[in-house]
Amino acid sequence: MYTSPKKQLVQAHHLAARLGLDDTIFTHLSVRCQDHPGHFYLTPFGRLFQEIDEDSLLTLNLDGTLVKGNNALNTAGSLLHSALYQSQSQTNCVIHLHSPAALAVSCLKEGLLPLTQFSMIFYNRLGYHPFEGISLDPAEKSRLLKSLGPHKAMLLHNHGLLTVAESVSQAFMTAYYLERSCEIQIRAQSTGRPLILPSPEVCEKTAQQFEGPEYTARDRAWQALVQALL
Repeated sequence: MYTSPKKQLVQAHHLAARLGLDDTIFTHLSVRCQDHPGHFYLTPFGRLFQEIDEDSLLTLNLDGTLVKGNNALNTAGSLLHSALYQSQSQTNCVIHLHSPAALAVSCLKEGLLPLTQFSMIFYNRLGYHPFEGISLDPAEKSRLLKSLGPHKAMLLHNHGLLTVAESVSQAFMTAYYLERSCEIQIRAQSTGRPLILPSPEVCEKTAQQFEGPEYTARDRAWQALVQALL
């Protein structure tokens, strides 16, 4: 059954809340408007993720200007999301979270390690962006894009995670697996025991397997999570 991208964005908010990936009112998700590619829908400021519905979503221009909505606008959110939609025509969804494990790993100099098969999704495929304070300076847009580069995911140092994709399901599941990878890394490092790191060749092979056309597990995982909301 077809579900509009706007409805999927609502589902992503609810799933993030259920999975403990939200941060009260301080993170934001967005999707490009299907009928008007020059606009995108964004999380309203001041609403908990579990409260989000289609009517509460804000509509913004690609430059981050509010077009429609009765709720408050998160200025930092509009800057971050508009930077990506303005420059990347293939990006239809942006997810930014302050999820606990990703935030913890974003504070580590070594960043994300390829400890598990899911963390290998991000092997040589993860951007890093230095913390510049709350994102209120428009000049940071170009630096965010440079930090992300060709990747679909990024850790914002001392801040959290960001993912982009052509669909809500892809962006959400990428964020989910990045958070899980970070969580497992923190647990493994907390033991204080030596870590097993697969060879670069095995890490790259695994990353390519996840990118292969035959790999559909992430889409199925999204469908299973959404079904659990019903």
